[in-house]
Amino acid sequence: MNVYDQAHQLAAAIKESGEGKEMAQIVEKINGIPDVKNILKDLESKQAELQQAILGGDMSKAQSMQADLEKFSAIMAANPVVMEYLQSSMRMATMINDVQKIIMDAIPSIAK
Repeated sequence: MNVYDQAHQLAAAIKESGEGKEMAQIVEKINGIPDVKNILKDLESKQAELQQAILGGDMSKAQSMQADLEKFSAIMAANPVVMEYLQSSMRMATMINDVQKIIMDAIPSIAK
């Protein structure tokens, strides 16, 4: 059994799953709405910046950025397409985390 072939089959199964198809439809919708696409790009940028601040140990900047993200969330919550995307992203993330756990369970660990 070739692990890489299996990984490609898993990728295809994810694309064909309900979550994968839903995400593809929402992304297609978003690509046709530049304002929504920009809001989501801003969100990703702000989240990455927040992670950098946390990893860099700059907690005052991280707290300030967290407050900004909370304000930004209120704006996003008013847009149904943005909320649809975020909800779909959470379902996709749950599935990916479940798959990752299954894979990690197959790897021997001294922590067990």
